[in-house]
Amino acid sequence: MHSLESYLTTRLPWITLLVSASLILGAHGFESIGGLEPCPLCIEQRGWHWLMIWISVLGLLNAGPLNQRFPTLAIFGLLSLTAFASTVRSGFHAGVEYKWWAGPASCAGGGASLSMQDMLGALGQATDAPACDDIPWSLFGISMAGYNFLISFVLLGLCTYATLRLRKTSNHD
Repeated sequence: MHSLESYLTTRLPWITLLVSASLILGAHGFESIGGLEPCPLCIEQRGWHWLMIWISVLGLLNAGPLNQRFPTLAIFGLLSLTAFASTVRSGFHAGVEYKWWAGPASCAGGGASLSMQDMLGALGQATDAPACDDIPWSLFGISMAGYNFLISFVLLGLCTYATLRLRKTSNHD
């Protein structure tokens, strides 16, 4: 196995764990320190990184205490699928923010018309969540959802590459 392949296959759970945990901590930092409230799509995006953290922990336990009880290839495949889902969801959110398409009706300002039932149902709910198409923070013209997309896309590439390489080498053993 080449050095990059070896590095990825032995360290991928650490990489995905640290990157996803950093994104979660960063999001909570923007929320608690910066005062930026998350919209419904922001909350959904966090869920994919929480899932990636748990799968990464399973991968780390698999290398140690569980002693290969779960196939590493399956864990890498799950990491790839989770990174894919995170990439798709954050890309969708970035598109909503940049007004490329409308967001879901659950997002205030999502572009959907509300029925009388929707309005009556919303009366008892808190309305302090920002609209999904608002960009509360950006750097170099890229929103937080945009950065989440870029980082998730890189994770998707790393996870997929490691999964395919591990599959290829496991087929040759």
